[in-house]
Amino acid sequence: TLGATPNVMHPKWMGAEPICLLTFSVDDIEYFILRRKTFFAVYNSVKECIGTFDKITDGLGPFLSNLLKYNIELANKENRLITPPPAYFFLPFYLDQDSWYNPLSSFARLTQLKGQWKASMLHFHTGIKPNEYYHAKGQIEIIKDSNRQLESQMKVSINVMSKLNEQMGQMILDADLNNFKKEVDELLEQYEQLKVKGEVLKRNIVDLNNEKIHFQKHIKLLEKSIHELNDDYKFALSIPDEKIDCPTCGAVYSNSFVERFSIAKDEDRCHDLLEELKMGLRELESKIKIEYELYEEHAVESERILSLMENKQGEVHLKDIIQNEGKKNLKSIVQEELDELRSQIAMNEVSINELKKEMKSYEDRKHKTKIEKYYRELMSDYLDDLGVETVPEKSYKTIISKVTDTGSGAPRAYLAYYYSLLGVINKYSTSTFCPIILDSPNQQEQDRSHWDMIKDFIITKQPLNSQLILGTVEFGDRQFEGEIIELNEKYHFLQEEDFEEVSHEINELLSFIS
Repeated sequence: TLGATPNVMHPKWMGAEPICLLTFSVDDIEYFILRRKTFFAVYNSVKECIGTFDKITDGLGPFLSNLLKYNIELANKENRLITPPPAYFFLPFYLDQDSWYNPLSSFARLTQLKGQWKASMLHFHTGIKPNEYYHAKGQIEIIKDSNRQLESQMKVSINVMSKLNEQMGQMILDADLNNFKKEVDELLEQYEQLKVKGEVLKRNIVDLNNEKIHFQKHIKLLEKSIHELNDDYKFALSIPDEKIDCPTCGAVYSNSFVERFSIAKDEDRCHDLLEELKMGLRELESKIKIEYELYEEHAVESERILSLMENKQGEVHLKDIIQNEGKKNLKSIVQEELDELRSQIAMNEVSINELKKEMKSYEDRKHKTKIEKYYRELMSDYLDDLGVETVPEKSYKTIISKVTDTGSGAPRAYLAYYYSLLGVINKYSTSTFCPIILDSPNQQEQDRSHWDMIKDFIITKQPLNSQLILGTVEFGDRQFEGEIIELNEKYHFLQEEDFEEVSHEINELLSFIS
C-alpha cells in the first residue's frame, strides 16, 4: 500500500486486484493512504486528499521521503539522481517469510539503482553517513558520466585534427611569411607545453614507483610477522597450558588461553592490515599504468609536432595554399570545439573536487567506529540470546558484512542480524523509524527450546518505542502487549462481516478525489 511490492506475491492475491487502505501516523499526525492497482491517494487526518500519484519513483516515493525524512539521493541505472523508491527505504523493517536467507531482499524490482546501493542504504539508515553525503556522491557520478561523454567527443575531434595536421603538415599553410612564422611558433609552443607535461608525468611515475616500493616492503614485513605469529601460536598450542621458561633470558611466561588468544588476535589484525595494503598496492599499480599511458600519448604527440616542424622547411606552392584554405577553416572549427570540450571537462573536474571535499566533511571516522562498535556488541549479545555459537565475530565486523550460518542456526543468526541492525537504526538514524514486520520466524523447524528462545527474543529485544507486526502460525502461551488478529477463513483477508463498513469508507475516500 505504501508502494513497496513484496518479492513473492500469490497469484490469487494479484488476480483479486484488491483496493488497499492503510491508516498510519507520523509524529502523532494521522494519515490515510489508498492504493488501487498503480493509483495512490494520500489523505490527512480529516480525510482531505493531499496528494494523488500514478507513479512510485517520480510520484509517491518523493512524497513519502519528505514525510518520513529519508532524503537520500542515489544514481539510478540511467545515471539520473533519484530518491530511492519506498522499497529501498522499508527494507530493514520488513522480513518476509520467503526472504529469511537473503537479507535485505524482501521487496521486488530492486534493480533501479547502480553500484553498491545496499552499502549506501545501510550507511544511511544507521546514521553513518547523512543525506548530504549521498547527494554529493550522486552528483559526482553524474558529472563523471558527463565527462566520459565529453572525452568520447574529444577523441573524435582529436582524430579529425590529427588527420588535418598530417595533410597540412606536408605543405605551407599560408603564403604570408609572417603567418607562416606564426604557425611554426605555435607548433614550437605546443611542443614545449608537451615537453613540460612529459616531465611532470615522468616525475609522477617516479613518485608512484617509489610509493609502490614502500608498499611492497610493508607487505613483506607484514607477511613475515604473520608467519612468525602463526609459528608462535602453533608452538603455544603444542605445549601444556603452563608456565614457559625463556631459553635466552630465563624469564617465566604464562601459556594460558588468554596469551594464546592475544597471539591469534594480533595475527588477525595483521591479516586485516595486509589486505588493506594489498588493496592500496593494486590501486597504486592502476595509477602507474594510467600515468605510463598518458606519457606514451604525449610522446607520440611530441614526435608528430617535430615531424611537422621538419616539413615546414619545404618550398611554398600556390596549389598547396589553395587546397589548405578549406582545411584551415575546418581546423579552426574543430579547434574551437576542442577548446570548448576541454574547458567543460576542466570545469567538471573542479566541481568533482568540490563535491569530494563536501563528502569528506561528512565522513567522521570516530562516529562510524562508535556505531559499528555498538552494532557488534548487539550482534554478540543477540547471538548468545538465540543460542547461535557458530558465527565468528569477523563475519559481522562491519554494518555491511554478510552474516551466514547453516541448518536451524541460520534463521536465528539472521534474526540477530536484523534486530542488531534495527537497534542501531533506532539509536542513530535521523529518519522515521517504521513498524517492524516479521513474517514466519519459525524457520527450519526449530526444536521447542529454540522456538521458545526466538519468541522470548522477538518480544524482549524489540527496539524501544517501536511497533511490531508479527505473522506466525502459532505463538504458544507467550504473553505480550498488543492485539491478536486471527484469520480463520482460508484465502480471505477481508472478513465478510466487515465488508459493508470497509466498502463505505473506501468509496467515501474515492469520492473526495477531484
